[in-house]
Amino acid sequence: MKILLIIFVVVISTNCNPCQFYDLLTCADFLGSWKFVELCEKAHVTHEFTKGNDSKTLFLPSRGALDSIPPAIIEMMSKNKTFLKEVIMYHLVPQKLQCINMKDNSLLPTFQGEQLRVNRYTSEQDNKTLITVEGGEYMNVEDRTKNGRICVIHQVLYQIPTRTAYKYISEDRNVSTFLLLASKAQDLDTFKGPNMTVLVPDNAAFSKLAPGVLQNITSNPELLKGVLSNHMTDEVFFTKGLTHTRKFTSKSGMSFPVDVKEREVYVGSAKIINADISTLNGVVQIIDTVLVDT
Repeated sequence: MKILLIIFVVVISTNCNPCQFYDLLTCADFLGSWKFVELCEKAHVTHEFTKGNDSKTLFLPSRGALDSIPPAIIEMMSKNKTFLKEVIMYHLVPQKLQCINMKDNSLLPTFQGEQLRVNRYTSEQDNKTLITVEGGEYMNVEDRTKNGRICVIHQVLYQIPTRTAYKYISEDRNVSTFLLLASKAQDLDTFKGPNMTVLVPDNAAFSKLAPGVLQNITSNPELLKGVLSNHMTDEVFFTKGLTHTRKFTSKSGMSFPVDVKEREVYVGSAKIINADISTLNGVVQIIDTVLVDT
């Protein structure tokens, strides 16, 4: 190990990329993500990251992201080795990519089986572009290794999408009122489209409406469709994208400002209370307020 560190220091001093001489996991260790290496060892998948010739891309969680894994997820990974393995392999793509050039809504195959979604967001204020991978921010750190590339992201991708937006909404009892309204408007197929964001008010949000408002919405088909459209867009907006662009333009044509207050993200007057539920066709954000003009 001492010899390896000496070589690493020498290579840096000569202004070279040290990772080009080593495999993906060794480079991950160099970059400070040693916890990811440990997880690979526990899952018995280190060989997947050390073999092969220049044909893979690892979306490597940053050290900060690894330190921020919720305790419940750590416990699940500790008890369920299958889950741990799936999480690890979801970060590995069987392609060599130039991450800075990834296109919006690219769907990348993974060794886990499900696809990774890439999004690009450009701010109208300063024209800066933000890239996310399943909602996790790409940190503009990219290294070439002897068997592929590493792209550092500020997130551990443990929420692997397995359902469409429609499937998620139809199975979550806490949003049954929204589902009922969509069914009444015969608008359920809308949730099955590609590349979409649905802001879903929970049942408590509807109970906060002023007396008579919900009845007025349900008795007026045009108003009902308009209210539902306020909560959807044909773009994929994870919270990082919302806070970067600072607005949400819905299918109804209404544009809602996005704000951050005490680390909470707001779209209009609605606070996102369950963020970045990745689906096979986009993302669902659960909100605490119905976006309707009353």
